[in-house]
Amino acid sequence: MRRRLWLVVTVVLVGAMVLGGWAALTHRISYVVTNGVSMQPVYHAGDLVVVARSSSYHRGQIVAYHGGGVTILHRIIGGDGAGFTTKGDNNQSTDPGRPTAADLLGRAVLHIPAGGIWLRRLTSPPVLAGAAFMLVLGSGTAVRRRRRRRLRMAGTNIEPPAAPGMTAVLAALRSPRLRVTALLLAALGLPGAVLGVAAWTRPPSLSMPAPQPPARAVTFSYATTVAPTPAYDGTVITSPEPVFRTVANDVAVTYAYTGPPGQISVEARLSNAGGWHSTVPLSPERSFSGTADTGTVHLDLDALQARADTGAAAAGMGAGEVEVAVVARVATATGTPFTPTLKLKLTPAVLTVADGSLVVTDPAPKPARIVAVQSLGVGGRDLVRVSTARAVSAALLLGSLLAIGFLVAAWRYRPVAEEEDIRRRYRPLLVEVTPTAPPAARQVVRVTEFRTLVRLAERYSLLITHWRTEDSTMFSVQDESSTYWYATGSGGDTWPEPSTTVAAPTAQPVVARAGKDAPDPSHWELSMPEAKDDLTDLANGSLFQEEVRFAIDTTGGTRLCLMLMDLDGFTAVNDEHGSAIGDAVLIEVAERLRRAVRPRDLVARLEADNFGILFEHVGRAAVDGIAKRILRIVNEAMSIDGRPISVQASLGIAQSDADQDAATLIEHAEVALVAARATALAHVAWFAGNTEPESP
Repeated sequence: MRRRLWLVVTVVLVGAMVLGGWAALTHRISYVVTNGVSMQPVYHAGDLVVVARSSSYHRGQIVAYHGGGVTILHRIIGGDGAGFTTKGDNNQSTDPGRPTAADLLGRAVLHIPAGGIWLRRLTSPPVLAGAAFMLVLGSGTAVRRRRRRRLRMAGTNIEPPAAPGMTAVLAALRSPRLRVTALLLAALGLPGAVLGVAAWTRPPSLSMPAPQPPARAVTFSYATTVAPTPAYDGTVITSPEPVFRTVANDVAVTYAYTGPPGQISVEARLSNAGGWHSTVPLSPERSFSGTADTGTVHLDLDALQARADTGAAAAGMGAGEVEVAVVARVATATGTPFTPTLKLKLTPAVLTVADGSLVVTDPAPKPARIVAVQSLGVGGRDLVRVSTARAVSAALLLGSLLAIGFLVAAWRYRPVAEEEDIRRRYRPLLVEVTPTAPPAARQVVRVTEFRTLVRLAERYSLLITHWRTEDSTMFSVQDESSTYWYATGSGGDTWPEPSTTVAAPTAQPVVARAGKDAPDPSHWELSMPEAKDDLTDLANGSLFQEEVRFAIDTTGGTRLCLMLMDLDGFTAVNDEHGSAIGDAVLIEVAERLRRAVRPRDLVARLEADNFGILFEHVGRAAVDGIAKRILRIVNEAMSIDGRPISVQASLGIAQSDADQDAATLIEHAEVALVAARATALAHVAWFAGNTEPESP
């Protein structure tokens, strides 16, 4: 029943992942992390909004589209055949763009408050690094599984012992004090859930419009009085009429300011097309306290013309047409300096308005907002901020989940007796025999750990014999000269006397070869050629290719390197000294390779003087270091049968990727080996396609 339930859950999860991946790849579903206040109070900064494409959109829906290099999430307020009109709920004006239905990413279908904040945290470099570290730790299980596979192919099926860290965890599960602590931590999940509900159902802050200062504006006007003349209908000339200098010389310019209080001064800036310019103060700076101020300055046209003529003559050019800019400089406590300008054109005959409006308004500043931090409280008294309450609730819930997991593991864990653990883990090496008496004329050695017997049995291809006594179980390994033994139970301090055995002792020691499930020596002889090289006792080519395929399948081709090694000059050794010396050289090279690599690396003799090494969960820099060590160790001179022999190794290395199979990886390593043979100095070459160095 449980297996069926897990199967159903797995099918549902895989189906959901496939459906979600299809929707994401086809852009039918997207997500937006809000980053502004334009949609408050519906959405706040840091919220996660899921949007889905629709066949039609209508007014009132909240939609997402790309605009100005960002993703915009606003509401549809209108539209026609040319596109939709959108606007933020908290904005004063509509969006400048008119997106069409094809431009829309979709309409909002799911809102997760503060989901964007947690998404950024989960995808931050520290969290991703922690996840990668956990994946590396979890790969230890795959390594042990592959090790069992190799041993099974070599004729054994031994389960490796638990790691020291796991042994400590299992010991901790038996501690009553630790279980009580875990129970208390698990109980903290309830207040954590209550605090989380209160904290996650309200925003951590609220944004509201800040009071805006009054807008600043200046209205210019000018006027002058003239004698009756056919040039005008009356005697008063007002803006924007031209002022003919033959009938008037003094012009009164009036400015009317509205806005915050501050300081104001007025000046006239003279300039011409040739680049000459000069400034004439018209009114000194003065302060005003109200929200409106009016002032008048006078323009003496003859004096301004004389100033222009003098400046132009000094510059070596004619004055020509002079631009007179009347500038009112306004400085207030809020906002940037405001410099409204009235532009006039002065010629020897007339003064006219050059361009621009007589009313100058300061552009309205962007609406400012005030962010108010929200808190949780009781009875109108604030106790903790919402953001702090969220973090505390998450910590309490996480600690509670870990404690519950620990309690479940402690409930399911049952200590296994040592004898039962040995039988379960090392069953292929064990053979039950008739109880034996102390061997005569034989060295008897008692070992303190059962793993010592396992190492001896594996080293000499022996089986571990065992039998029951009254209060213990005896385990023994016998070679040609010594007997090594280990006993479980209370009677394991000394070898049992003959009177304690339940049957007559056997005179012949039991020495058997290690097989798969039975002490039949022939099984070892039949299975070993399929996995090991007869000469060097390394893995053979078939096992090596199988392990390369298996490693690519289980790791996805990541952090996987393949090294091929060829001995330069080995043919000359065979020709000069004979095949027996050549075989001895290969055996010595194999032993040196074992010393040069790590225990978990697979070394194989592929054919003749060609060797292969498989590296898993390792970076390029680490493989470079191992390659240097191999060259140093293998290239050292050796003495075979009193004859000095020297060979030199060439190494070709290829690094796997996610879209590569075993045959392609081996082919890349062979290409690199050819390049290494052509290298005169290092004799090491990486496949040319592996250009990206990987950190170890």
